[in-house]
Parts: sequence; structure tokens; C-alpha cells
Amino acid sequence: MSNMLFIFGAKYLYLVIIAVAGSYFLMQARGAQKQIALLGAILLPLTYLAAKIAGMIYYNPRPFVQTGIASLIPHVADNGFPSDHTLICAAITLLIYAFHKKLAIGLGVLTILVGLSRVAAGVHHLVDVLGSLLIALAVFIVIKQWVMPLVTKSKLYKKYLPQNR
Repeated sequence: MSNMLFIFGAKYLYLVIIAVAGSYFLMQARGAQKQIALLGAILLPLTYLAAKIAGMIYYNPRPFVQTGIASLIPHVADNGFPSDHTLICAAITLLIYAFHKKLAIGLGVLTILVGLSRVAAGVHHLVDVLGSLLIALAVFIVIKQWVMPLVTKSKLYKKYLPQNR
């Protein structure tokens, strides 16, 4: 039974996070949707890019490659760092955090469960999951502190994404 939970968490739980975040987005007013979409359009690709760069710098063979013990789910024997599933979950959670902190706490718990399930399923080491969380958090902080203030001062932002819409 526990293996089935780990398999579900490792393979499918990320879809729940995407669905919850998507539902939250659709329930917002048009102006809020534009704000979420703008931050997401910046955050998600930059998080992915940062992760790809980190993966080129640090190589971590997957646990089933190192130990010879079969993983619970099939996976190619490529670089395990960072965990893509955990990365997308963390980035989405942080995106929602910018707008709804309570919902983001729940998504954060699910994100941690995704990462731990990937470890328990034998396709990632804990460092792969922690690396994903740190990469997403670092990119989020940089964007919120330095990028978004510049974006919100731009003429395009003021024209198409006013605060009172």
C-alpha cells in the first residue's frame, strides 16, 4: 500500500498542484488573472532556465543507477539534479504565494510530498529535491525584489495591467 502512495506522489501528485493553482487562477477577477499570468510568465521560464544551468554544473546520478536497486517507477538514467517535478511544484506554489498565502501553504505541503515521494520511489536523492526547492525560491526572490519593481514601472505595465482593474 505504501508503495502505491509513493508511486502516486511521485508520478501524479504534481497534477493536483497544477489543477488547484489553475482553479485558483480561473476564479480570480480579470485584473488579478493578468497579475498572476505576468508573474508566472516571468517566474516559470526563469526557474526552468536556472534549473537547467544548475543541472549542467552539478551531476547527480539517480539512486537506482548508484545502488542497482530498481526504482518504483520507470525512469531514464540521466542526471537527477534537480528534480523537475519538485521544481515545477515549488515554482507554482511560490507563484500562488504571491497572491494567496494560505492556499500556498497547502500547496507547499503537497510540493514537499511530491519531492519526498520522488525520493521514496528511488528516482531522486534528497539533494535533488532540496536543490529544486532552493532554485525556485532563489528565482522567486530575485524576481519579486528586482524584476517586478522594474516591470511595474514600465509603460506597457501601466497601460495593460493597471492595479485597479
